[in-house]
Amino acid sequence: MPSSALHKLQSFHQELYQHAIQATQHITSMNTAEIFAYSRNFQASLPSTWLPSSIDEVAARITAAHITLFGDFHTLRQSQRGFLRILRHIRSREPGRPLMVALEIFNAEDQPAIDEFLAGRLPEDKFLKRIDYHNKWGFPWENYQPIVAFCAQQGIRVSGINSQFDTPNRLTRRDAFAANILNEWAEKNPQQLCLCLIGEYHLADQHLLAHLNPGIKTVRVVNNIDDYAFSSKKLPTESTDYLRLAQDFFCVLNTAPWIKWQSLAMWEEFHASWDGTHGDDFDLYTEHQYDFDYQLLHILKALNQFMGLKVNTNDLSHFDLYIKPDKATRSYIKAKLKLTRTELSAAERRCELDGFAYFSPSGTVLLREPSINRFAEIAGFYLYDMLQAPRREGRLNFMQRIERQACGTLAASIMNPRRPRVSEEGVDLLRNPERILEDLSRLHEKDKHQDFGLSRHLGEYLGSEIFQRLALGEGQHLEENLRRVFKSNLLSMLEICSMDQRPQVA
Repeated sequence: MPSSALHKLQSFHQELYQHAIQATQHITSMNTAEIFAYSRNFQASLPSTWLPSSIDEVAARITAAHITLFGDFHTLRQSQRGFLRILRHIRSREPGRPLMVALEIFNAEDQPAIDEFLAGRLPEDKFLKRIDYHNKWGFPWENYQPIVAFCAQQGIRVSGINSQFDTPNRLTRRDAFAANILNEWAEKNPQQLCLCLIGEYHLADQHLLAHLNPGIKTVRVVNNIDDYAFSSKKLPTESTDYLRLAQDFFCVLNTAPWIKWQSLAMWEEFHASWDGTHGDDFDLYTEHQYDFDYQLLHILKALNQFMGLKVNTNDLSHFDLYIKPDKATRSYIKAKLKLTRTELSAAERRCELDGFAYFSPSGTVLLREPSINRFAEIAGFYLYDMLQAPRREGRLNFMQRIERQACGTLAASIMNPRRPRVSEEGVDLLRNPERILEDLSRLHEKDKHQDFGLSRHLGEYLGSEIFQRLALGEGQHLEENLRRVFKSNLLSMLEICSMDQRPQVA
C-alpha cells in the first residue's frame, strides 16, 4: 500500500526531531546530577494516558483552583505564548476576579523594580539593567515581554519568585523559596487566583508541588511534551490542542516537537560562542558570533530535499540576513537594492508587523527577531525565487506576491503543521482569479498602499489550503504536487485547491 502524504510528513518530522535531539546532546551531557534527577522525576510524573480537552475545560479547572503551575520551556517562544493565551482567557472569563502572575524570570529581591516598571515609572531598558535580567535569567526577553505588558495593561500584579542559590541543591532550594512566596500569598488572598510560570522540571510530583501547603488546590499545565505530540497520527486541525492528563493536570500542544529542541540547540550554541563580555548592552540578535545563516540554510536544505525541488545545494546559500539592521545598514541595503525611500519604509513597516521583510529576487532579508517559524517562511520565499527566476523579470507584481507568500506559508506549514491559519475574511479574490487578471494594475497599487498586506493575507490563506489538501492526499504524488506549486503561477496553484473535495479530517 503506497505511503500517504501524512505518513511522509510525519517521517520527515521524526528526522527533524532526531537531528534537533542530537544537536542538544552536548548540552545535556553537561547537566549536573541534580538536573538529571529533576528531569527523570518530571518524566516519571507525566501520565501515560490522556484525553482530548479544550481551553474552556482548562480555564474551568484553573478558576476552581487557587494556584496554577504552568511549565515553561525557556527557549521556546510558543511555550510563553501558550501561557499568555490561557492568562488572557482567564481574564476575559472572570474580568473582575483578583489575579496574580508569578514569574520565575524575576528574582524576588527585585520586586520594587518590578512594581515600578508595571506602574510605568521605569523605562524598559533601565528596568532590565536594574534587575540584571540578562545575567540573572538570560533567556529572550522578547518572549516574556508580552506577558508582562498584558499584566501592566490589565493591572495584574506580577511577583518575582526566583532566587540565586549557588549550592549543590540549588533547584530544591529554589523550589522551597518559590513555594514559600506562593504559600504566604495564598494564605493572605484566599479568594484570588495565581498563575505561575516556572521551568517545567519544577512541576514534578516531588518538586515545587511538594513544598506547597496541602490545603492549596493546584492545577498543573505542561506544554509540548514529545510523547503526547507524537502519539497522534492525525494532521493537527488547530494551532493549539489541549489534553487532559488527569483531573487537574493538562498539556498544551502548540508547536512541532523538533522546534522545541531546535530552539534549545540554537540558544545554547549561541551561549557557547559568547564570552560574557558584552555587559548590559548585550543583544542576542545583533551579535555576530552566532551564525543564524546556518539555521536558515539547514531549513532550506531540509525543505529542498523533502519537497524534491532539486535546487542545487550551492545555490541555497545566496541570501543575506540582516538582524535588527541599524540606520547605516538600512541605507546600505537601500543603495544595494536600488530601493526608493518609500519602498524601504514599506519594508521597515512590514518588518515590524511580520517580524521580517524579504526582497525578491536578491534574497535579502530584514529580520526583527530570529525564530524557527520565520526562517521556515523565509526559506519558502527563497525557494520560490530560485524556481521562478526563468519566468520572471523585475520586481514582483500583485499575483507574484500572492504566489511567493503561498510558497512561504506552505513551507512554514510543512516545518510546523501547527502554524496558525488565517481567516477566510477578504479572500473572495482567490475564488475569482479572472478579476485579478482584469484589475492587476489597480490591485498592485492597492497592495502597495497597504504595505503589501493584501497579497500577504491572500497568500497565507492559499498556502494553508494547499498544505491541508496535499497533506491529506496520496504520498506518491506529494513531491510532484509540491514542485508544481513552487514552479507554477497563481492560476495553477488555485487549480490544486479546486481538485476533488478535500478528505475530511477524522
